[in-house]
Amino acid sequence: MKALIVSLNFNPGHFSHLIASYKQCKELGFIPYLYIDKRFVAFIVDPEINYFTSGNIPAQFHKNDFLVFFWFPSVRNILEIIKFSIQSRSKYCYVFHEPFDSLINYYKSGFSYSKILKIVLVNLISLITVFLSSIVLLPSNKAYSLYYKHKNNLINKKAYLLPLLFDDEQINSKQRIDDKKYFSYIGTVAEDHAFDEYLDFADHCITNNLLPQFKFLIATKSQLNNYVSQKKSLFNSDRISVASGVPMSNEEINAYYAMSSVIWNAYHRTMQSGVLPKAFMFGTPVIALKKNENEFTHNYNNCILINDNKSEVEILGAADYIFNHQAEFYNSCRQSFLNHFYYKNKNSDLQLILNKCDLNILNEDKNEFKSNNRQ
Repeated sequence: MKALIVSLNFNPGHFSHLIASYKQCKELGFIPYLYIDKRFVAFIVDPEINYFTSGNIPAQFHKNDFLVFFWFPSVRNILEIIKFSIQSRSKYCYVFHEPFDSLINYYKSGFSYSKILKIVLVNLISLITVFLSSIVLLPSNKAYSLYYKHKNNLINKKAYLLPLLFDDEQINSKQRIDDKKYFSYIGTVAEDHAFDEYLDFADHCITNNLLPQFKFLIATKSQLNNYVSQKKSLFNSDRISVASGVPMSNEEINAYYAMSSVIWNAYHRTMQSGVLPKAFMFGTPVIALKKNENEFTHNYNNCILINDNKSEVEILGAADYIFNHQAEFYNSCRQSFLNHFYYKNKNSDLQLILNKCDLNILNEDKNEFKSNNRQ
């Protein structure tokens, strides 16, 4: 049977999930294909990867029987399900990354009314996809809990836990613990990611010559012009490095994780951060808020949990402790990644889910076609 891994909206941080899902399906005996936004193509380094782009698909594409994995919300997912359902016997699996939390929690996290409205609309799109899907995969206990709290199980009761998946992208790197020098913010600047608090702390350290063993690093596709104009002395310091404003390649993102001693994860709120497993992949602990503790975080093992992301004293103590115990944190973080997020160690879990739902027993269809890299 063919498997199709779909992401029709571009986000460079999502590519790791798509490749991990592709490799997992292949190891489970499927013939996998990526169906992706054309901007992802530049990220594909393996010439053997089968893929289609949304603007370049063969005429018989939707006549094939696929097990389709939709990884992220999009109106186009719904349109694809309709097309496949009309012409094939395909089945659909939706990785529901962010079930709806609550209006008050989004507001407390700093989202504007317009952003909250957008979240509500995205959730509506996700719920339609949930209704049309054969099964739903939820990446954390919190996501699973919210799914049932808001009665999403009445829309689709076939919901199962499976963490966010990654390949081990660190395995071939020449990383050394001694090369880890940065206290880093990596990822999108979003209202609930407490970027202002990170900047305030970095500014405090640089102004007062604190944590001299660290430099600071910001790696984000977000535009920072407003922040730069507000904190000119911080951004002019030789203790801070900034890569911003444009999407980065997966290799560039990985390099930033590899050179980080500690990564900011002290978000106001989080469902399950994609930054967390990627940090663990590169043996890098995070500083996170105690209220966001989950099944993947273990205090003074792969992270340090603080009570207040505005407390300079707490953050200073956490960062200093991590620096003085880097080898222990490195080993613990790597083990956490392998245990929880490495796709190979979750193959049997996905296989059990598919068996339970009879989703891997369709007869192979006879429609043959070439993917983009075969044309």
